[in-house]
Amino acid sequence: MQRDSLLSFSPNTASGRIGNIFLSFLGPVGLPFFSFIIVWAMIRFPYPATYFFLLFHMLVYVLYIGSGQFWAFAAGALATLVGFLGFLFSESFLSKALFGLNASLIWVVLYLVNRIDLNRQTVYNRLEEECDRLDLDITRLSSDNEKAREDISDSREQMAAYHRLQCFTDELIGTYNREELLLRAQRGMETMFPKANVLLRLFPKPDSPADDDNWGKRVLAWAQPKLFPSRHMPSPTWTPGRSIFIPLRVRENMIGWIGLESKKEDRFFQVQDLRLAAIATDLISMALGNADRYAQTEALAISDALTGIFTRGYFDERFQEEFAKARHNA
Repeated sequence: MQRDSLLSFSPNTASGRIGNIFLSFLGPVGLPFFSFIIVWAMIRFPYPATYFFLLFHMLVYVLYIGSGQFWAFAAGALATLVGFLGFLFSESFLSKALFGLNASLIWVVLYLVNRIDLNRQTVYNRLEEECDRLDLDITRLSSDNEKAREDISDSREQMAAYHRLQCFTDELIGTYNREELLLRAQRGMETMFPKANVLLRLFPKPDSPADDDNWGKRVLAWAQPKLFPSRHMPSPTWTPGRSIFIPLRVRENMIGWIGLESKKEDRFFQVQDLRLAAIATDLISMALGNADRYAQTEALAISDALTGIFTRGYFDERFQEEFAKARHNA
């Protein structure tokens, strides 16, 4: 049964549930039963009926607290009817006055109690609204705090990634030959992306992937870095993915590609990882171009540009090296 009473017990305990059941039946059972007892006492006992009529006050207030306004007003209406009959049939003026005064007092007190209860309910509703607003603010602040934590974590990861990029750049600086440079590039990419498998594959000839290099053909067609949900889903995405493929260029020619694939199913690359990998690939491309130019310059320094025959300086240098080896072995 629905009640709007002021009194209730906790439903989490057996005694509380029993108490709430008792309150649910207090109005429909208690009103007729106690009203009958009061009227019977007013008629049968040899004391003035006005004494027992005062029990209606108690019944009204008990029902208001335990069962709600409806049963309290019903008890007040019944008490008013009994008081009106007592007023009609009383012989003394004092009894008539007491019946009328008590019947009126019931409604005055009910009105005051109802006003107090309405004010209490208004204050309670305001408190509920304030609590809801505070809960919403707490939820919003928690969300903002969590977002700030994520931003801080992302910033730290990006700082660490760019620190690794700086170290990677230092690794590529120098006059290394092409093979050594590719090995350093492979190790550097693995250091920058420790949770990814790194694949660096070169074409047999510029802009010409091998026949079995399906990803090389795709990368050659796209000609730009791409982020994929996985290696088996070749549709590019701007949402977190598990694979990155980037073309590797030297000057205007594409000489291969670099692929990154997450080692774990629940580890995804973000767009910033794609940018970082693209920057690293550009550095590799520049380093390879510099290595090629160094090799060409070195070749021009020791050979004649027209005939291709080694120069006198190269022969002198080689003679000194071989002479030193002979003296050491003698």
